Amino acid sequence: MSRVNIGTTLFAATLLIAACIGDPPVLGEYVTPACVADTENDPANCGACGNSCGDRSNAVGRCTSGHCELVTCTPGYLDCDGDEATGCEINVASDPSNCGSCKHPCNSGLVCMNGICTAAIPVSTSFASPSSPGGLLIVPRPIAVSLGGVGTTTIHYSTDGTDPSSTAASPISIPSLPTTNVDKAFNVLRWYADNETPHHAMVFQLDSTTTNAPARNNGYIIEGFRFTSSGSQSHVIEASAGASLIASATIQVWSPSSARVQVVYGFDATPVDCFFDTSAPPYGSNGGISVSSTVNVVAPTTSGLHIMRADLRSAADCQAAQASSFGAAAIDIGAVVVK
Repeated sequence: MSRVNIGTTLFAATLLIAACIGDPPVLGEYVTPACVADTENDPANCGACGNSCGDRSNAVGRCTSGHCELVTCTPGYLDCDGDEATGCEINVASDPSNCGSCKHPCNSGLVCMNGICTAAIPVSTSFASPSSPGGLLIVPRPIAVSLGGVGTTTIHYSTDGTDPSSTAASPISIPSLPTTNVDKAFNVLRWYADNETPHHAMVFQLDSTTTNAPARNNGYIIEGFRFTSSGSQSHVIEASAGASLIASATIQVWSPSSARVQVVYGFDATPVDCFFDTSAPPYGSNGGISVSSTVNVVAPTTSGLHIMRADLRSAADCQAAQASSFGAAAIDIGAVVVK
């Protein structure tokens, strides 16, 4: 009769179970299996207990014959080093050394945006609204002026022509320019955002003769212009190409002859629609007519900085008012950086 050493057999079997546990068991001690898995195919225990194929960066993995393999990458990421352990490690939408695809570098001076090598956009582009491309804005009364920059930035500014010394987080509003409690009818606004040099300058000049009866010509004022996109609201905003934006402003318009007038708007050189299309009364004691206008705007499709402009025109209707490009009389009211 043969004898079986039960203790030795149990110990050997327990050692096999312990291969997925860690520390070797003590003879005679009951061990609860912590890993009973198919290490050939289980993505949570591939080749060994606890070796997960799901730990790879920006990737979905699978286990084949005890080895992890990459199945798919998160959109926008690729496996450029060929090492499954690092997953899909490169964001080809923004990496200048792998722009759009692996080992596709951008030329010097270009950045990678949405997988395309393109001209660099300043980190912080600041802007005053309203403002004039010529640096001089003549208004019949003090107006509210907004200052802002792209992204999270600080605005440095002054309203008396001196070097900017006041600071505030973007965007900010200056309630009354030009001021009327000084011995001059104009203010020089100077400002810049972080990382910008040198500073910008705009002259706001008070000319109340445009409001006298009869006023010399048609006139308009745009205040509080804002873009709204994905919860963000500012006159300077970042947006993707072709994104839907909401633009809003308070608009004051007057006409000495109570003529029909339109306030057209659009990006860069081309009007696309009207904020305002109606007959406007003279300035008079009520300042013509004031409306709060909100319109839907589509962001340009090319990357870079695009200026929203406005102009006052006399025409039979809005379509006729858009017939020509913006000229020197147009004002800048906002800016969109297309990423």
